[in-house]
Amino acid sequence: MRALVVALLLFTSVLAAPIARAQETTTPSDVTLAEAQALFRHAVELGDQDRWAEALELFRRSLALVPRPSTEFNVGFALFRLGRFREAITTFDRYLAASQGETSELRAEAVTRRGQAIANLAELTVDVDPSDATLRVDGALDTAVGPTRTLSLDPGRHLLLATSPGHDEVQREVSLLSAEHRHERIDLALTIAASDPTTTPAARDTSLLDDPIFWIVSGAIVVAIGVGVGIGVGVATSGTTAPYEGSSGVVLRMP
Repeated sequence: MRALVVALLLFTSVLAAPIARAQETTTPSDVTLAEAQALFRHAVELGDQDRWAEALELFRRSLALVPRPSTEFNVGFALFRLGRFREAITTFDRYLAASQGETSELRAEAVTRRGQAIANLAELTVDVDPSDATLRVDGALDTAVGPTRTLSLDPGRHLLLATSPGHDEVQREVSLLSAEHRHERIDLALTIAASDPTTTPAARDTSLLDDPIFWIVSGAIVVAIGVGVGIGVGVATSGTTAPYEGSSGVVLRMP
């Protein structure tokens, strides 16, 4: 934790200068400076207890009150200890830019930790079909385009979401190890839309049923068929069936 102690000393030392020049330059109030320093000290204590998530929050609050390179360094250091290497790299870059020209143990430490963070990043290569599909990683849009995307990610679990118009979306969860190189392929299937007329039976044409001429003609055909059937039955039965003579003497014949 020597780096944190050094950062704390630097933070304390740089606070004195703005206060001394308070009449010459615009500086935070004494209350703001005191609050920022209290947050900083508490964050260092949490770091000593390996409570880095809580320490990170307090370092960031301190930095928001009083921007100081030493606080920026500790934000990066906390991110590094949490395995959030991509954010740590960006933060160390800001610290090194703000402290450029200085020679201190913190700068050397920042350079070392930055290199270690880069070495711990996992590399995920994703082949996507179709090539113009949109890819999101943990909800964030990947701006790369083309059939192959290469991502530098922190170790751990990540959710990939690929989408493309006219295709079913694909979600995939991947778990990456530190410095791992992984290759994934995502193929999006074409969407079969229920409302697509090319994928459903053709609708019946009912326009003919609404035409009165159709019903007149149909009725005439039905009547003609009925008459034909009746004549056929009469012819078929007249020669084969004996007449029925009832008790009244009336002879009944089939028509």
